[in-house]
Amino acid sequence: MPIKLDVRTPRTALSTHDSLHVHVSLHNDSDTGLELPNLYDTTSALTFELLSPDGEVLRRMNGLTQQYMLSTGRIDGSPTLDDLQPGETWSRTFDMAPLHYLLPAGNLSFRVRYEYEPAAVQLVSGPTPLRVSDPPIAAIHWVRDRCMLDGISVLIHSMEAGVPVSFLRYYSYSRPLAAWHSAPILQGESYSDSFCSTADFAQAESFDPAFERFVAWSRDNQVSAQFFISGQPSGAQRRAPLPDGCKLLPFACHDHRRRLTLFLEAPQRRLECFEFHESSLLPVFSRQLSAHPVAVRADEESFHLLLADRGLVYERIRRDGYSLESRQLFRSRLPLYSADIEPFSGVVRALFLEPPPGKSVHLFAATLATRNTIDKRIDHLPLRGDIGELDFDLDVQGRFHMLVATTHGRLYYLGPNLGPSLIATGRQRFFPRLCAQRKIYIGYSSPGNGFRFYQFDRRRRGTKIVPFEGSL
Repeated sequence: MPIKLDVRTPRTALSTHDSLHVHVSLHNDSDTGLELPNLYDTTSALTFELLSPDGEVLRRMNGLTQQYMLSTGRIDGSPTLDDLQPGETWSRTFDMAPLHYLLPAGNLSFRVRYEYEPAAVQLVSGPTPLRVSDPPIAAIHWVRDRCMLDGISVLIHSMEAGVPVSFLRYYSYSRPLAAWHSAPILQGESYSDSFCSTADFAQAESFDPAFERFVAWSRDNQVSAQFFISGQPSGAQRRAPLPDGCKLLPFACHDHRRRLTLFLEAPQRRLECFEFHESSLLPVFSRQLSAHPVAVRADEESFHLLLADRGLVYERIRRDGYSLESRQLFRSRLPLYSADIEPFSGVVRALFLEPPPGKSVHLFAATLATRNTIDKRIDHLPLRGDIGELDFDLDVQGRFHMLVATTHGRLYYLGPNLGPSLIATGRQRFFPRLCAQRKIYIGYSSPGNGFRFYQFDRRRRGTKIVPFEGSL
């Protein structure tokens, strides 16, 4: 065969949180040029196969699976062709995260196929061994950001061989099956309180800024931040002393110039806003709040705050701290469990939960511009065991969907005219996350698979999880 295929990987020991990287080269060793699908082609010409210890193909990963796992659009099967000239070599290092679910635990191997029938090219690499571990998850932090793409930034905190390590991922909100990337960051020390910044701008020349964000954290009376592009660090790490008596709030925003804004809570419920420079915190404003802030988000003109005060209070303040608006959005006798706001759509979501051993929940959503609100109260969830973890979302029809994990190690889905439907068992913590728009996706941690999302079909007979085997 005049075309030679070379496959290498820098790491053969990974975890279920990690992304496999594979370097592929194609070399034309003949005297004739060939028209072939290039290494950026999104068909199945170049296919990665994951193998069990006995050689069984567990998954096939290629451009078609990447289209299916990331996009809600129609799959394009037309190849992208280029001329591979005599003596020329094509090379590319692939991040496998966008092509499929991340790897399952086990002693596995993979091989690469490159096939293009019109040119009579059929190449197969030898198997490369992989050892995939399944370290436990200590915590997960996620934030939804609508900067160019509607996506979710996910920070997974874990331990590998006794060493703390965090992984930064980015998912498409409308189809979060595969991650755009899953990269290890902040290795060697515990940063369980770290969090991602959100963009305060919604327009750019391309969607590339959607993959750019800061990760910030505090430790030993010091606040730190690092900028990442597709999970890779960019620029120097920022460090500054934490002001006396202040606590770093898990909210931050950045602009298109990489200017980072942090929020601290001072005594007597004072909100302190700072711009974080390379080695200093520059004060922006200080403001007295009526209650503890549970969410702080930003657009280009103002900051949007949610406060836990006899339900939920919304405040909008100018960049200099001047109050523009304050109103009680919702009242509930139940304590606030979680709340968030999307500044560009103006959508607020909040969940109220009765303290254990109670089983009452109250779901609330509002659109700030129209002042439309919707809420649903469930006075007794029909589940065994106390409620341990919760998440919910609304679909495009304004219907509530909810994931509930109990202290008995069971995860349930509850939705319109369906529920409770058992999803998984056997975990003390599932870290549930639900994305419901036109289709429903549920994310949770499971043994041997780490954290991942699955498509959920309420109308499907038998199991409601839609299978995807890696071949179309």
